[in-house]
Amino acid sequence: MKLAHFCLFFLFIIAFVSSCKKDSVPIVNNASLNVINSGIGIGSIYVNRSGSSIEYYTYADSIKYGTNEVYTLISGDAPIGITAKNDSTNILFSGNIRLESGGIYSLFLGGQSHISDTLFVKDNIPYLADSLIGVRVVNLSPNSSSLSINVQNVATPIVSSLGYKGISGFQTLTAIKPITKYVFEARDLGGNLLASFTLNFKVFRCYTLVVGGLKGATGVNGLNIFSVSNF
Repeated sequence: MKLAHFCLFFLFIIAFVSSCKKDSVPIVNNASLNVINSGIGIGSIYVNRSGSSIEYYTYADSIKYGTNEVYTLISGDAPIGITAKNDSTNILFSGNIRLESGGIYSLFLGGQSHISDTLFVKDNIPYLADSLIGVRVVNLSPNSSSLSINVQNVATPIVSSLGYKGISGFQTLTAIKPITKYVFEARDLGGNLLASFTLNFKVFRCYTLVVGGLKGATGVNGLNIFSVSNF
């Protein structure tokens, strides 16, 4: 009888300890960070998410100009460092960014090689329940002043005036066949065409159109538009 009581007591202790261990395991909540490279004359970049001085650039994937990379991070204060691929001592950004659990964020690297700049935003990506796409615009051209963005051959712009580091909300455009692409035009407020871009879209997707480069410049540093898919 005593042996039976001892066995029951022993099993109770094991169950109690096991439940305490399970309760003590923290629940990890993640956030999503989309890093976009729009830095003029910087070239490819490396992103350090460790918060340490580890030489991450020796093995990390680089992000070319006009492209992006999506990272999953633990929510809270996330340490982020960005350096140029061709010069690891050129620190383009270093600091902590606050991420909420389940949040979706974008970190745009802009500016120029000697004066980098960033724009950090929490994304509010709409749910598209019909044959639509979502489009928003961000102006990361430092000397462009305000811009208007329109769909080619459509008089009313989707964005009428957007200054440097300005970002619009998402607007919906129809994605019913035979429409499979849109041509977007960036103009100054005098109506002069500065750049155009053809978006070959996928239905139900949201896109960010990034206006980068320099107004009046030519070649790789000239005013340009590229797109980023927002899931």
